[in-house]
Amino acid sequence: MGFRTKALFPRHSSHIAEGARLAVINFFIYLIIGCLSFGLFKAIYWVRHLGLPVPLPVWLILLGTGIPCFRFWFHYGKTFGSLINGRRFVRGLSLVSLGNIPGLAFVYMLIKGNFLRANREISLIIFIMYIMLLLMMPIM
Repeated sequence: MGFRTKALFPRHSSHIAEGARLAVINFFIYLIIGCLSFGLFKAIYWVRHLGLPVPLPVWLILLGTGIPCFRFWFHYGKTFGSLINGRRFVRGLSLVSLGNIPGLAFVYMLIKGNFLRANREISLIIFIMYIMLLLMMPIM
C-alpha cells in the first residue's frame, strides 16, 4: 500500500468514526464502479446495435472492480482489527454495518429506480454486481 492509500485506512479504534469513514469511502467506490460499469455496458450495447456481435465484458468488470474492492476492504479490516483490543466481533460488526449503508442505498435505488429500465440485461448485471459487493464487504 502506497503513501496515498494509507490516509484512507483507520487511524484509531473508534468503530463509529471509522465506520462513518468507511461509509464515505464506500459511497465513492460504489459510485465509481456503477458509473464505469454502466458506461462500458452501454458502449457495448451501442456497438451491438451497429451489428457487431460483441459479448458483454461481465468477467472483465467483475475482475477489474471486485479484486481492488476486496483487497481494500480486507486491508481496511485488518488495519482496524490491529487497533482494537477487546470485543473485536462486536466492533467489527458495527464498523461493517455503518460502512455498508451506501451499498444498501445503491441497491435500493436500483430496485426502486426506473433509470436503468432501458436495457433489462444491463440493469440485472449491475444489480447482481452490487449485491455481490454488498454481501462480500462484511466478509472481507
